[in-house]
Amino acid sequence: RFSHAEKLNVFIDELMREAGKELKDLDAVAVGIGPGSYTGLRIGLSAAKGLCFALDVPLIGLGTLDVLGYDLLGSGFVTNAKDVLHPMVDARRMEVFAKQLDQHAKANGEARPVVLDDAWCVALDAGHRHIVFGDGADKATGLWAKHVHLFHIPSIRPSVLGLAALAQLAYERK
Repeated sequence: RFSHAEKLNVFIDELMREAGKELKDLDAVAVGIGPGSYTGLRIGLSAAKGLCFALDVPLIGLGTLDVLGYDLLGSGFVTNAKDVLHPMVDARRMEVFAKQLDQHAKANGEARPVVLDDAWCVALDAGHRHIVFGDGADKATGLWAKHVHLFHIPSIRPSVLGLAALAQLAYERK
């Protein structure tokens, strides 16, 4: 049974103790802002807002698709100048939320809903290698196999590693 709403603050307390830190040591709080589970986002954002208000520190909201880009780079996958990254979050059926990123995981556009089909694949610039990843991409392996300019990296998921890397950059940029 999911009980994160009941246990999230307990988990935060345990994590801080394990790290040998106190909440007052925090300079900022980073949190995922979606796309994703509405309930999960609501719970996480509420906890993060509460911490930031109480501690008077900045809240850094980061998109799931951007975090996925940093998780891909952190996985050891090597990109090149001709790569276009397409992080994807499952939206059920053959629909995903996707965003285009450059080889360094910098945004080339906004997040948008996409129907995964041959028409979408054909519309992509064949002069580039298109890297698809995330749980949305994992469900369409048969589609990727039909298009030589699409390259699927399986099992990339948003993680604290990608979130932390992106949050550090955002914090340094103020």
